[in-house]
Amino acid sequence: PEDKFSHYGRYRPRTKGIHPLVPGVEGKKGGGKFMRRLLGLVGKSHHIEIWWDESGKFLNPEAGAEAIIAHAEAGYTSFGNLIRELYDLGYNNIGDRLYSIGEDIQQKILPTIRRLRFSIREIPSLKWIILVPSTQSRAYYSRYNRYDPHGIHTPATWFYEIIWVAFHSAIVRGKAGVLGVSHLTTSGFNEHQAVSMGEAFGHWADRCEPTRLKRIIFLGCCIRENSILEIPRILNPEGRYTHHRPIRVRVEADEEYEDIILDPDGNLEI
Repeated sequence: PEDKFSHYGRYRPRTKGIHPLVPGVEGKKGGGKFMRRLLGLVGKSHHIEIWWDESGKFLNPEAGAEAIIAHAEAGYTSFGNLIRELYDLGYNNIGDRLYSIGEDIQQKILPTIRRLRFSIREIPSLKWIILVPSTQSRAYYSRYNRYDPHGIHTPATWFYEIIWVAFHSAIVRGKAGVLGVSHLTTSGFNEHQAVSMGEAFGHWADRCEPTRLKRIIFLGCCIRENSILEIPRILNPEGRYTHHRPIRVRVEADEEYEDIILDPDGNLEI
């Protein structure tokens, strides 16, 4: 059903299952907490590790993220926490700019995924911030005629399409191999959201063309280990295999950023 699994269907990639919990990068602590490797997915073209950064931070140097995917709703949200982390590090101008861009993304009538070049000295690996519309955005309301701050009633199709297009932006167009991923709702990260995103992870692991993706790190506030560990429920069901259904988009770019817009009349399929 639409409110439980996406219309892409249940999927069963070739998975290595759940790895033991291990210390973080080179055994070092990040943000006062250990990085934890939770899952390993082996598909036709990728071996993807899924990690959890339990520090609750976005800007953890030990994570080694090359791109961070976050929703664009400011305030008392995970995106608001990212902006406050930048302020704490003295990057007031960058924080103000992200706030303004986030407001723009939230007001777009079509779901718009925006990739911004990003650089701070504390995290030399980080190259991109990818902002996506939240479940409180105008695009979400235009599609479903309601808001859903906690993502409890959000169709899995929304989470799937948003994370897939954000992956395309970060990995295919941005050449990133280590992604930091936060929750896609304004408030909280539940099992439904994790499973919907996990379906996209499985399809990516089994895509025909290899990419640089080797690690996905769940980061930021409100991420729970138990929710992440629900992902195998969609990756290992009994039943038939399914495949990714291309999403129609169009691309717009200027000197500062690139937008991928989910548009039924778009000229590209990804």
